Amino acid sequence: MKAALTLFKIRNIDISIHWSFPFIIVWTLLIMTIQQATVSQTLWAMLGISLVFICIVLHELGHALMAAHYGIKTKSITLLPIGGMANMQHMPEKPVQEIMISLAGPMMNIVLALLLLPFIKDYVPFWQFMDTFSYLDNSNMLLYIHTINVLLAIFNLIPAFPMDGGRVLRGIIAAYTSYGRATAIAAFIGRSIAIIFIIGGLLNFNLLLAVIGLFIVLSGRAEETLTFLRHHARGLLIGEIMTTDVLAFPSDLPLQTAARKIIHSPCSFFAIVYHGGAPAIASRTMLFQAMAGHPKDNTLNSITRTNKNILQAETPVDEVIDQLTADPEQAFPVMTGEQICGIVSLNNLSEHSLVFEEMEAGNSSQGRVPLVTLIILLLSTWMAAAQAQPDSSRNHQIWQHLLNGRPSDHWVAASSTPLPGALLPYKRIVAYYGNFYSSQMGILGALPPDSMLSRLKQEVTAWQLADPVLPVQPALHYIAVTAQKTGGADGKYRARMPDAQIDKAIELAARLNAIVILDIQVGLSSLEDEIPRLDKYLRLPQVHLGIDPEYSMKNLQVPCTCIGTYDANDINFAINHLAALVKNYQLPPKILVVHRFTRQMVTNYQDITLMPQVQVVMNMDGFGGPSLKRDSYNAYISREPVEFTGFKLFYKNDVNVGKHLMGPAEVLQLIPAPIYIQYQ
Repeated sequence: MKAALTLFKIRNIDISIHWSFPFIIVWTLLIMTIQQATVSQTLWAMLGISLVFICIVLHELGHALMAAHYGIKTKSITLLPIGGMANMQHMPEKPVQEIMISLAGPMMNIVLALLLLPFIKDYVPFWQFMDTFSYLDNSNMLLYIHTINVLLAIFNLIPAFPMDGGRVLRGIIAAYTSYGRATAIAAFIGRSIAIIFIIGGLLNFNLLLAVIGLFIVLSGRAEETLTFLRHHARGLLIGEIMTTDVLAFPSDLPLQTAARKIIHSPCSFFAIVYHGGAPAIASRTMLFQAMAGHPKDNTLNSITRTNKNILQAETPVDEVIDQLTADPEQAFPVMTGEQICGIVSLNNLSEHSLVFEEMEAGNSSQGRVPLVTLIILLLSTWMAAAQAQPDSSRNHQIWQHLLNGRPSDHWVAASSTPLPGALLPYKRIVAYYGNFYSSQMGILGALPPDSMLSRLKQEVTAWQLADPVLPVQPALHYIAVTAQKTGGADGKYRARMPDAQIDKAIELAARLNAIVILDIQVGLSSLEDEIPRLDKYLRLPQVHLGIDPEYSMKNLQVPCTCIGTYDANDINFAINHLAALVKNYQLPPKILVVHRFTRQMVTNYQDITLMPQVQVVMNMDGFGGPSLKRDSYNAYISREPVEFTGFKLFYKNDVNVGKHLMGPAEVLQLIPAPIYIQYQ
């Protein structure tokens, strides 16, 4: 936070005080003077204020420790006159994480209050404390600290966003709807409570309560905006949002000449190129201010360089969003190699977010929520769940889009509404497939992690441009159980990947906000033996399952010597197992990907029993030329419909055998257009 003085560090977290912090000391001294307190009483009061802020630091450390548990670092804790604020590296992405992190602060205060109870001789309830004691001293200091911690816990749990209770409320709402909409609802409720604080504070001459209300209004609005921008920054590169029409002037160009060149230009910023140095960005205002304050024959060198950061076009936006939001009036040069290729500011991200807002799943509004809806939400808690139900008309529209307007009678998913939290059909999944131990099994193991994620981002962008109707969800499809040509110790002809490798897939996916699909090649084992071993991962909301009939050797053949098979009963076991996990752990619907490129790979498809807790994708994963792949898709996926469809593209085999890698536009011509795209 700007204008904050760092006092010390705890666990590499800066503990700072805001410039306005001394106001609380001045306010306390003023109150003690008005009450004609003695020097001793004033010193006790100052000690009490210090202990309050120690409790606040511990409260914020509670948040920081819980955040660290979820892999989120806390940069600093800043003390304000009205409390504290933890500055985290990034906000939690999952509702459960936000709820737990938000509750950790008040829980720290509750623990402190309970620890002090045995040492308090004459206990007084917190609501009677102020009536019992006029001044602090050694007889009531422990009771005072206990009471402060109780009040901190209660006060912070008020559902006034962005206070802890408001964040818990947002997390609960976000479990049923989009994060942007949840933020808008929580912020509106917070503003309503803040207005009550302000009015109550003014009517009762309680300045602190009014200031807290004002803080809630301002900080809630700021965080609502920041959440909106962070949401739309995911998956974007600087090069995708920057202004490419750059006016660049040498630093020795006279101010007057630069002004004549820019006065008829719509550009708000321009680049100043220095000999042998990095470029800087200046605004029109800076140029004309320099002209007013310097002789007109001065050059652009007279403009003070304010931005020292140089951004790269391939840098993810979410890595630099703090720089963009720190000073909305600031702009940064964007480089490709040693050449300036653009200018970027917060305004670029804002404009991009507004343009592409309609591409969000369900077209749910990120802006203000109608007042009537919020009133109903406040009065009836069940309304939140009702609001979260995916729109059946939206589901129908998407299926009409996937089917290109053709009849959809034999596609069950087209006429049914998915459960809340379902990804399909509201997003198209684009997945990278493979195993980290092998460069031959897919793209996951063929490239270094950073290069792999960067290339996946490019594919996601390509698919988003090819079909703007559906937002694209990146995924890592990791083979967690691989078929083997040797029997192994138990003769099952399969190898189970160590937890460290699965954890690696989940960690890499988190960097891209991607889901994870764990694939099973059973060999001579069975789904009944292999799926339960992955339950600890499948209990995570972002982890799903894939099963590959090609390596299910029912006749005890050696894997890779012939093509295996699954019957509907096998697939039904997987569906039932996943459905039980969803019900028992209150998870969003799971996705089950079933590979297929021949008819015998899946027998009795018509007997597959669908359940609303599991979304089944039949994935055409044969390689070859476009005509062969289209024929396989039509024969084994489209004409034998189950629920959703997928299509695999092979970077090597499709090119080596079929001489052509199909692009998004070609794949989208299939009927129905696949909702799941896999690259190997």
